[in-house]
Amino acid sequence: MFLFEAFQLGGWGMYPILLICLITIYLTIDRTTYLGKCKVDADRLISLIRSQIVSGNIRGAITTCQATPVPLTKIIAAGLNKAGGSEHDIQQAMDEEAFASCPRWKSEPATWPCWETWRPWPDFSEPSPASSSHSEPWLALTPR
Repeated sequence: MFLFEAFQLGGWGMYPILLICLITIYLTIDRTTYLGKCKVDADRLISLIRSQIVSGNIRGAITTCQATPVPLTKIIAAGLNKAGGSEHDIQQAMDEEAFASCPRWKSEPATWPCWETWRPWPDFSEPSPASSSHSEPWLALTPR
């Protein structure tokens, strides 16, 4: 009863807090169950698929991939469906499936964060070309 009384004493501001709390709980449960379904023993699965491919059973390898519908097996199956084609066609099919299997923000390079070019602090691990000239040493501290 104490929580209900405290909620009422909080006034109208407690309702948005409650809504955000419920949404957070829902998203946590949803993502946890989704990630639980995506778990697969990749080493065992790849060794099984490899053994089928080596024995010439491409259809069996595709069936094995389809029996475990996780992003890894979807990508492998896309490549196996193009077996017999050029290496470029196989790679393109696997790339397309990888982009389709990943969330939208991962599949669009324009929205990827540029971690290699943006740094909130200077990189002291490698001297920059400006650090070799002693006339302006502060240039060595600028981010790339």
